[in-house]
Amino acid sequence: MASTADGDMGETLEQMRGLWPGVEDLSLNKLATSLGASEQALRLIFSIFLGYPLALFYRHYLFYKDSYLIHLFHTFTGLSIAYFNFGLPSCRILLHSHR
Repeated sequence: MASTADGDMGETLEQMRGLWPGVEDLSLNKLATSLGASEQALRLIFSIFLGYPLALFYRHYLFYKDSYLIHLFHTFTGLSIAYFNFGLPSCRILLHSHR
């Protein structure tokens, strides 16, 4: 069953195709196949290289800020990278961490 969100996404994709032809061909699986690597390996490499700009952002904007901002930044970025790498099962850590 299609929802209104699916229709909105289709409209957005159609608009992007007009601005950038071939946008539907972008996927990590196709990129990994063209490079001769697995998608999981490519995700890991992207995650490692994503750490550098995040570290620069932290150093320039958050280094001497309040500790709660630093903790929020590290928690959000860490969970986001874990979700990117491992998908939804990585969120089980939040549910099963307290016994």
